[in-house]
Amino acid sequence: MAMSFTLSRYIGRMFLVRFGIVMGGLLFLLFIGDFVETLRQYASREIITATSAFGLSLLKLPNLAEKALPLAVLIGAMWTFSTLNRQKELVVTRASGVSAWQFLAPAVVIALVAGVFVTMFYNPISSMMFSRYSQLEAQWLRGQTSQISVSSEGLWLIQSFNGNRSILTALRINDSDSGSLSLEDVTIVSFQGSSGFDSHIYAESAGLGDGVWTLTNAWITPELGEPLFREAFILPTTLTRDQIRESFAPPETLSVWELPQFIAQAEEAGLSAARHKVHWYSLLATPFLFLAMVLIAASFSLRTARLTGFVGLTAAAAGTGFLLFFIADVTAAMGQTGVLPAPLAAWAPTIVALLFGTTVLLHLEDG
Repeated sequence: MAMSFTLSRYIGRMFLVRFGIVMGGLLFLLFIGDFVETLRQYASREIITATSAFGLSLLKLPNLAEKALPLAVLIGAMWTFSTLNRQKELVVTRASGVSAWQFLAPAVVIALVAGVFVTMFYNPISSMMFSRYSQLEAQWLRGQTSQISVSSEGLWLIQSFNGNRSILTALRINDSDSGSLSLEDVTIVSFQGSSGFDSHIYAESAGLGDGVWTLTNAWITPELGEPLFREAFILPTTLTRDQIRESFAPPETLSVWELPQFIAQAEEAGLSAARHKVHWYSLLATPFLFLAMVLIAASFSLRTARLTGFVGLTAAAAGTGFLLFFIADVTAAMGQTGVLPAPLAAWAPTIVALLFGTTVLLHLEDG
C-alpha cells in the first residue's frame, strides 16, 4: 500500500522542525563555547577584545556547524521517530499496510537533499568564512606575518622579516622524511621596508634551515647595479618547516569546487595533498552520511516499544553516532598518512553506518 502524500508531508515536516530545533541548540552551544574559549586563551592580548572575539567566533561558526550537522540529523531523526512511536502513530501506520521503508522515505529524501545542499552551496560559504577566520586568527592571535599558497606555477610564499618583505616562488618542493625541505628553481623579489623594490634573486635551489634560506647558485640583481653570482647566499626568514608542510591552505578553507584544482596543483608542486583529498572525498560522502544517520536513528527509535527505556536507547544511539565519528577521525588520520587510500578513508565510516542501519532495519521489518 502506498503512503499518502499528507502523511509523507506530516512526517517530513516533523523531521524538519525537530532537526532545526536540535541544530539551533547545537549552534548556540558551539558559539558560546568557542567565544568563551577565545576570550580565555587570548585575554592577555590587547588586540583581542570581546568584540573581536565575537567576530572570530561568528566567522568560525559555519565550519563548526558543518561538522555538527550529522549529529543534528541523527538526534532530529531519533526525536521524530520516537515521538511517532510513543504516540502509536507508527503502529497505526504499519497496521494500515505501510512498511517501515515507506514512512522513512520523507526523512531519507530530506536528509539526501540537505546533504547535497550542504556540499554544493553551504560548504563554499563556510570555507570562505573559515578562510577569513584563519587569516585573522594567524594575524591577531599567533602573530604570523607569512602567507603560503600553491598555484599552477608552483609554490608562492610571502614572508616578512624586520619590516622587509619578500615574495618567493618555486617550481618544485623536495620534502623528505628525514626532515629536510628544499625548493627548486627559486625566484625571490625583495622589498626594502616601504621604499619599494630592493633586489631580484634567482637560485637553482633553496634549503630551509633554522631561520634562514640557503640559496645555491644564486644570481642577485639589486635595484641599482649589475647582477652578482653567489654559489651560496643566506636569506633570513621567519618560516619553519611545519608552516610550509602543514599551514598552507588548510582543507577547511577551500570549497568542494576549489579542492580538485588545488590538489592537482599541490601534487604538481611536490607537496602532499593527502589531507585535502580526504577532506574532499568526505564532502562528497556528506549526503550519504546524512542518510546513514536517519537509518541508524530509525533502527533504534522503532524498537522503543519493545526494549527497556527510551533514555537507554537514546544513549545507545548517541553512543553509536559518536563511535562513528571516532572511526571517521581514525580513518581520516590513516588516509592523511597514506596508510589507507583517501577515498576509502573518507567513505569507510559512511559505508559502515549505511550497512549497520540497513541491516538492523531489515531485521526489524523483514525478520
